[in-house]
Amino acid sequence: MKPTKNDARLGALRCDAYLMAGRIAFETRDDAAARRWYTRAIAAPDDPARRAVARTSYAMTVLHSTGDGAARSIVDAAVADARPGSDLRARARAYALQAEVAARSGRYRDAVAALRLAWLDLESAGADGGGFNEGRLRGFEGVCELHVGTPERAHDQLERCQATLTALRDQPQRGIIGTDLASARLRAGDVRSATMLLHDSVDTTAATGGRVAALRIASARRELAPWRTESFVTELDDHIYDTFRTK
Repeated sequence: MKPTKNDARLGALRCDAYLMAGRIAFETRDDAAARRWYTRAIAAPDDPARRAVARTSYAMTVLHSTGDGAARSIVDAAVADARPGSDLRARARAYALQAEVAARSGRYRDAVAALRLAWLDLESAGADGGGFNEGRLRGFEGVCELHVGTPERAHDQLERCQATLTALRDQPQRGIIGTDLASARLRAGDVRSATMLLHDSVDTTAATGGRVAALRIASARRELAPWRTESFVTELDDHIYDTFRTK
């Protein structure tokens, strides 16, 4: 029996509800529940483009809870779902995450190729419209540059991304990008400035409760280990402890 428009709408609603449940489970560190909800979200819609959105969201959570190895097959499937569709922003987002996964595993050429495709789709989508946009894509570019060892270029892209994250709903992402920006400054040798940025990220992350940002802060703090006896690092440690001890 051929699916009706009502069936498609119901599938879309189910997908959105499951995605929200999966995100809540991920943020509360219940990764088993998150996997169950994201799996349901992927199975709910008949539309490949919406399925691509669900896979991309799932891959992002797997990337930060399990690692790039487990995320790779999910994001590749997201790209396969998005490729024949007309939702250019969804496809650009899938390509952008595919690039980050590639960069994290040292596949620089694959990362560059995926980013190029993401930019082509965004340029075709035009400047109007919400969702995934140029600022977000620059954030992915910056993270890729961090992982391939070009912190100065990463810094420029991340700074441009951060400048676009001004809305209230952007604050969780602002905490993530701010921490990545601190890592870029640290790897470029500007340790004190990096530490000051981390103070801002601690406050933003505490206000939003973002799990990914908290993981990024922990990673950036480990990079500060050679300076652990310096006063600016001990002050950061005190800030982290005082801010998160009751969380």
